[in-house]
Amino acid sequence: MTDSRATATSSVEADRRPSIHCAMTGLDRPELVEQLVDAHLRRYVASDRGGGDSAGEVDGGAA
Repeated sequence: MTDSRATATSSVEADRRPSIHCAMTGLDRPELVEQLVDAHLRRYVASDRGGGDSAGEVDGGAA
C-alpha cells in the first residue's frame, strides 16, 4: 500500500479530540484516521477488476 497525504480544516475541539485519543491509546494520528475510515466509510468501494497490465491495450487488444 502506498501512503498519501491529506489536509483537513476543523474546529479546535474537533482537532483536540483525536490528539487526546491517540495519546491515551498509543496510536498515531494516521493510524487513527485509517481506523475511522475503515470503520465508518464502507458504503462505497473503489476497485480495479481489470486483471492485469493493460498499458498496451488501448483499443481492447485487437491487432
